[in-house]
Amino acid sequence: STHKHARCMSFSSPMFPLRVEALHADISFVKAYKADTRGNLVFRGTSRNANPDAAMSGRICIAEVEHIVEAGELKPDEV
Repeated sequence: STHKHARCMSFSSPMFPLRVEALHADISFVKAYKADTRGNLVFRGTSRNANPDAAMSGRICIAEVEHIVEAGELKPDEV
């Protein structure tokens, strides 16, 4: 039996329920160029494509950074 809110699709012969629930990560790992002591990250190069989304996808983000600066030293347009 299928869940009453699940959409069903047939890929070959049996019907398969498609769940609309998303998977949520507990922890995300990213590498950034620079971070401040408040947790703001600066990405550069190709890491600007996917790393911001990856960083926000987890409840907790663990970042490896090359440079750590004091809060307020990052320019607003860098973050």
